[in-house]
Amino acid sequence: MKILIDANGRREVSDEEATQILASINNQWTKDGHVLAINSLHDLLFEKILTDYNYLSMSELALWAQATDSEYYNEANALLAWYTSTYLLMEQYFESVTEESALTPEAFIDTLPVFSFP
Repeated sequence: MKILIDANGRREVSDEEATQILASINNQWTKDGHVLAINSLHDLLFEKILTDYNYLSMSELALWAQATDSEYYNEANALLAWYTSTYLLMEQYFESVTEESALTPEAFIDTLPVFSFP
């Protein structure tokens, strides 16, 4: 048995109830946590796109984006433009999001434009 002290005073709770209470505390929505989750998913999505297009990193992408005579120049710049535009969409969302208006992080990521290059 565990001891719970809250607005209702002090009482014993079962291990199962204590686990449920702790889980509910850990799952409470915060704007910082929401922003962090979306940023993490955006990073993972971008890393997947880089891999799909055979880039090793943002650094390599930036290198090709500056090589005007390279066959990768346009593709690299399109990827950078996608990254920038989706980041700005995230910032716009973060400015006004509240617990009541929040989408799940996965649902928000699904609203972003899909990257494609001819």
